[in-house]
Amino acid sequence: MQRGPEMQTFALEAELVVGVLLFASLYGAFNLTRVVCGGLLRMRAKFAELADTLDISRRAASPRLDEFGLAAVEFDRMLSRIESAIVAIDKVSDLVGEIASATDEQSRSLGEVSLVMPPPTRGSTRRSSRDSIC
Repeated sequence: MQRGPEMQTFALEAELVVGVLLFASLYGAFNLTRVVCGGLLRMRAKFAELADTLDISRRAASPRLDEFGLAAVEFDRMLSRIESAIVAIDKVSDLVGEIASATDEQSRSLGEVSLVMPPPTRGSTRRSSRDSIC
């Protein structure tokens, strides 16, 4: 069976179109994989950095506004709230330390007063609530 020049031209054009479509689909698949995996890899790296350093002051600051960028924005917001909570806990902890110190000081003062004061003797009169003037 002899092929005519039109048939050869058509086969060549079809092969070229298939080749271009194959290249475009491979390129698109590669880019899609890079975008999806790249976002996941950046998120994993940020989580690993946070776990290793425990430095919650660093933020992801993703310039993208896709799902990964929005997740990074929310992650940064969560870190800000955690950081605020830690600051508040530190302040409360300092106040508790000051109160404990003041309580210890008062306890020592009361101990010193009790050493200086003579003990009550038998026969000392104590006023009862009914003896009060009111």
